[in-house]
Amino acid sequence: RGGEQEFIMSSRRVALVGAGIGGACGAYFAYSRTRRGELYAMVKPALDLADAERVHRLGIHVGARPWLVRLLGFGDARPDAPSLRSVVWGIEFANPIGLAAGYDKNGESMAGLAAMGFGFVEVGSVTPEPQPGNAKPRVFRLAADRAVINRYGFNSDGMEAVARRTDAWHAARDKGFPPGGRGCVLGINLGKNKATEDSAADYEAAMARLGGGADYIVVNVSSPNTPGLRALQARAELEALLGRMVKARDALPPAAPSRASPCGRPGAPAAGRRPLLLKIAPDLTDAELQDIAAVALRVQIDGLIVSNTMTARPPTLSSPAAGEAGGPSRPPPF
Repeated sequence: RGGEQEFIMSSRRVALVGAGIGGACGAYFAYSRTRRGELYAMVKPALDLADAERVHRLGIHVGARPWLVRLLGFGDARPDAPSLRSVVWGIEFANPIGLAAGYDKNGESMAGLAAMGFGFVEVGSVTPEPQPGNAKPRVFRLAADRAVINRYGFNSDGMEAVARRTDAWHAARDKGFPPGGRGCVLGINLGKNKATEDSAADYEAAMARLGGGADYIVVNVSSPNTPGLRALQARAELEALLGRMVKARDALPPAAPSRASPCGRPGAPAAGRRPLLLKIAPDLTDAELQDIAAVALRVQIDGLIVSNTMTARPPTLSSPAAGEAGGPSRPPPF
């Protein structure tokens, strides 16, 4: 009697597993016949019911597995059209569409994001020491305004953890990716720890540890979610900081051509120096912008990234979460 019951239970398990596999195969077959845009329209309502940060983390977990990116149909190993290529700072970009810092803060999903076809991916902001960022909840959807407010606060695994991931990324990129994989230009965005007393020393430490793994480097002094950070955009403070950052960048080992040409074509930064960029806020006054431009020219950084999230709240925002602290992004800054 006992053996008969065990056989019945075992048969049920097999049936359940078989049904699960069959259902998964059927779902994948149906998906394979569905355009990505249609799938997104089907899935988005369900994602919108979940916590915004949890959905963000789900995207990171998927991107950390390039095979899953390809399985879901979001991989694109096709070469970009030659007309999309451009050379900036001596680095050749396969296409001009990139992913800004703030999505993959810790370099967890570089391979998956590259497999999606981005011409460049910017990791960060990365702080020298690990820190949790601000308390949750800290990401809010403004559905009616097609916008998001975040107050992550430089949550970071720290430079050592990120350096290990970028080293592994370069090892894979230099060897050549497996079929279906691809490389892209890698930027690293540097931040400072919330509790630091010497902001410039934090940026220098992050530069020394992470700069060698970057195709270009970004100094972020414009997040609205770290107390006192935006004060570093003032002329005197900015000139002192960027002067030290230029020296720290120049002390890095020269960029190898293979790293400067991730798409397999010639081109390297002048004298092997990695481009150094400054990320600024979107709501600066004309006088502040003039000061920043003067400093950028004086210390000879390579460019500006415009822009971070804003602090102001446009009167047109109508979503219930519009008053949450943090920085709105998507349409509001523009």
